[in-house]
Amino acid sequence: MKIGLALGGGGVRGLAHILILETLDDLGIKPSIIAGTSMGAIIGALYASGISGKEIRERISRILILKDDNWRDIIAKKEHLLKSVTAFSAEFPRGGFI
Repeated sequence: MKIGLALGGGGVRGLAHILILETLDDLGIKPSIIAGTSMGAIIGALYASGISGKEIRERISRILILKDDNWRDIIAKKEHLLKSVTAFSAEFPRGGFI
């Protein structure tokens, strides 16, 4: 039986999809197709690339500022996030963007 997975958007609320992915992993269910909007598309792309739900949660928790974080944690996460963002800088070598 083939199963499709549709993930919605909603900013930070879209992170709730990670719990579903972890449950699917625990049950040994692998979706045949994954679709998503906004945050759901980002989470779906990570999952479709082979990253487990647990690993997605760990990666997100490294950059998300949590309620129990102290200032040192927040500064470390900010530096980590800035390094990640510079990896996606857009360059226009010939005046175009695809």
